Amino acid sequence: MKRFTFRLDRILDWRRGRMEAEQRGLERLLAEQAHLEAQHAFLESALEAARRSVREASAAGQTVEAQTLIALENFSRSVRREQSRLLARRAELERNIYAQRERLMSARRDFRLLEKLRARALAAWERNYSRELEALASELYLARWSDPGGGISAATEAGPPERQRRAGCAPSAALER
Repeated sequence: MKRFTFRLDRILDWRRGRMEAEQRGLERLLAEQAHLEAQHAFLESALEAARRSVREASAAGQTVEAQTLIALENFSRSVRREQSRLLARRAELERNIYAQRERLMSARRDFRLLEKLRARALAAWERNYSRELEALASELYLARWSDPGGGISAATEAGPPERQRRAGCAPSAALER
């Protein structure tokens, strides 16, 4: 019997590649989301550090110049603008991640469908192979029985006394003559 071949193997490989590409796309988006979160946290901590330094200087009795307060306010506005930009980008990114997850699930579903078809085809091929092997073994067994020179004959199938009697060398064969 011929080797197992799945006629949709090329499509299965293509769908595997598509699924892996969708997975890489999701991983890229998730990494970008983590980067945005890190940027947001960095800005928040930088703003808090600036505010804390001004509070500590004020609490220590040091005079805080107006320029320092203006710079802190400008920095605070800049951080808020950047954080709102990051939040907008984050919302957009979450929509993209949702869409990417949908594409990935669709690609996985398509790939698994072909994998199941391949498994069914392989199981059918294995059943047919087993049937052919069994049929071949039966034919060989029957051919051995029907072959007078190389197969099993009635004399060799019978036990030793019966073989000796048929061959003419058994003691009972000598008495019968």
